[in-house]
Order: sequence, then C-alpha cells, then structure tokens
Amino acid sequence: MVMMTSKLLGIDLDMRLLDVVKGEQFTPEYLQINPQHTVPALDDNGFKISESRAIAAYLTTLAPDGDKLYPNDPKKKALVDQIMYFDLDKVYKRVLDRFVFDVNATPMVAGAPYTKVKGDLLDSTFRTLELYIARGPWFAGDAMTIADVAILTSVSLAEVSTYRLYQFPNKYRRKVLGMWP
Repeated sequence: MVMMTSKLLGIDLDMRLLDVVKGEQFTPEYLQINPQHTVPALDDNGFKISESRAIAAYLTTLAPDGDKLYPNDPKKKALVDQIMYFDLDKVYKRVLDRFVFDVNATPMVAGAPYTKVKGDLLDSTFRTLELYIARGPWFAGDAMTIADVAILTSVSLAEVSTYRLYQFPNKYRRKVLGMWP
C-alpha cells in the first residue's frame, strides 16, 4: 500500500528491503524505527511511523495534491477512514486467515487452519464490499483515495490466495483489480 500510494503521489522512497524470513525486522536498528517489528515502517529524517495505512495518510500530507487521495474535508476523510478501518479489521484480516504460516519455518506468523467458518466470514466481508462499491464509482466517494489502495492491496492478496473472487460480479472485480493506473 505504501509503495502504491507513493507512486500515485509521485514521491520517491529510499526503500530498504528486509528479509523477514531471516528475522531482520528484529534487529536493534529496525526496532529503533519500529518497536512493533512489523513491515512497513518509515523513517522520514527522524520522524518514525509504522502501519501502512498511517504511512499512506502521512505521505498524502507531503504531496501538493495529496488531498486528492486523502481529502481534507472532514466528512470525505471520515468515509476514507471508515473504509480503511473496515479493510484492516475485516478484509485484510480475513484474507490473511487464508494463509497458514508454519511457525517452525519462519518467524512471521502462526495461523490456525482455514475453516468453513473463516470462509463464510470472508464471503460475508466481500459481500459487504459489494455494497460499498455499489454506492459510487470508488469505495469512499467519487474519486480514488487511499482507501481504494488499501482495498486493492487486500483484494490482490485474496487473488494470490486463490480466493473465489469470481463469485462476485465482474463489475466489482474489474473495478478493484483494474484500478491501478
């Protein structure tokens, strides 16, 4: 999400890749940037922030036209935040449940087996996304915002996990997966 947002805003990032399989997110140097030891994190000349949605919101403040992706208007911004929180709490979380990580193979995440209950919850979440996208051309209004970028990230992860996105209308799939310029 951070890389997509920076591209949309025309902001060049000096990216440092971490090998999370080797546990590089636990090094003392990285923990100084992000004590949560998660990726991504940003160090902007000593200003340190983590969480991709927070970083994306911050990046919009650095670009002259950043308010196009994250509006200044309180009501429009609230709609963007609503979708981003829904994405984080429901979409991303439930898509991630499709992946079961072997705790012995990687220091990342141990997941419980994927179940019918988890599948039903994910289906319900995507039905809710259908309702949101039916309200307008984008998830949080009339123009693309960082909320759409967040949803794109989660939907792309669902595609990688072989989730049955085909069960949703083609309009929805084209909108989400085809929105990247």
